[in-house]
Amino acid sequence: MVFTLSSNITEELLNIIQVDDRDQIIENYTLIGKKLNELFPTGSEPKNLYTAANHLLGRGKMLRPLLILLVNQNLGSKNINKIIKLSMAVELLHTASVIHDDIIDEADYRRGLPSIHKKFGNETAIVTGDLLISMAIKITSDLDPLTIRWVSEAAINMSEGESFEIEYKNQDLNTEMYYNIIKKKTASLIESSVASSALLSGVSNKLIDSFRTYGLNVGLGFQIRDDILDIIGKEQTLGKPVGNDIKLGRHNIVHILTKQTYPESRNLPGQKINNYIINNTTRREFY
Repeated sequence: MVFTLSSNITEELLNIIQVDDRDQIIENYTLIGKKLNELFPTGSEPKNLYTAANHLLGRGKMLRPLLILLVNQNLGSKNINKIIKLSMAVELLHTASVIHDDIIDEADYRRGLPSIHKKFGNETAIVTGDLLISMAIKITSDLDPLTIRWVSEAAINMSEGESFEIEYKNQDLNTEMYYNIIKKKTASLIESSVASSALLSGVSNKLIDSFRTYGLNVGLGFQIRDDILDIIGKEQTLGKPVGNDIKLGRHNIVHILTKQTYPESRNLPGQKINNYIINNTTRREFY
């Protein structure tokens, strides 16, 4: 697959890039996508594995690499080669996580395409995720030891968050439990990405901590928005099924707050809680 900017970065993301040298951000963003595609050459053996590895890479929004680039440029565009490697490693980890998530969730689509386990089978999908994680480890070996530690800790948090989500399946969650899950599963990688970008940019620990807080909040907000779209979004726009959380026995923040606010909704099972939310609340209330 040839990486092209127009097929990978949304107009929404382009509109939020308000920096002095937007063209340089786009150039580096495109370079990251191309380098990701070059990691697993077409025709390499085993063909099924390497074809699967390229199936999703570079096809998403690549939000985490974009944030890494934006932070670095804001701080003087230092160590750009390491910044690009960090971006690649983080995107590989994120893509590996969604491959494994799709197996657990039995999801049919990802990024507008058949999910890897649907196209190639569960066995190949599991090994593909492992391959992407291994490649991320290889790439980070050239980075600062603290960066490696932060990214590794985020990967551990992601596994813990997924495990908590499985453990709490079909259970009513409170907001504290919910935020703990999404902090680990989603926000931790964005947090470490932003903090690592600041570290590689050579700024003070105080400023790194500020960017870490920023990354954490972006990650939490991103997941909350994703949970809202799981109820009111469109599959064609999202590139993945909607209403999946409740089908899998997961109660996201919308379900939690609805049950707290509307007592009559507390005992509604399955899809009926989604229908209740759609029929009894306005779009304004979601936000």
